[in-house]
Amino acid sequence: NNPRREGASSSFVLSSLPQSSMIYPELRDICSHDLTPPAMPAEPAECAVRFELLVAPSNDGGDRMPGERFALVVATPGFMLRETGAAWGRGFLLVPRFEWGTVGQALAGLMARCARPTWTELVGAISGELPWVPGSIDGVPPISGGN
Repeated sequence: NNPRREGASSSFVLSSLPQSSMIYPELRDICSHDLTPPAMPAEPAECAVRFELLVAPSNDGGDRMPGERFALVVATPGFMLRETGAAWGRGFLLVPRFEWGTVGQALAGLMARCARPTWTELVGAISGELPWVPGSIDGVPPISGGN
């Protein structure tokens, strides 16, 4: 399975954006080595699906500036109990049943909450929920782990 990939990213500070205005995150790409929409997991109530997200500023003046990558695992309580017994929460979205709409709504809510005056602050806000993944989204090896 080749995940859908669009764009590229690199680590940098967007010094060209005005510091006085808010910077709003935009989810520019989401890919999974586990599942491609509209496919569903074999057991939607007991699964974990790994994602990599590309987030960039939505108000970048049309320059389509590269963004930052973050990791996310969408998991159900049934999977967590069966597979791990115990787990930390950062980087996990816990859902009762895997549904694409639920994942989309949760990510939209996270993006809306993370607007900040600077790109560095915005990346820090997202990093509070999702681990930052260094490097370019193109040519990155699959996320480790299994479904």
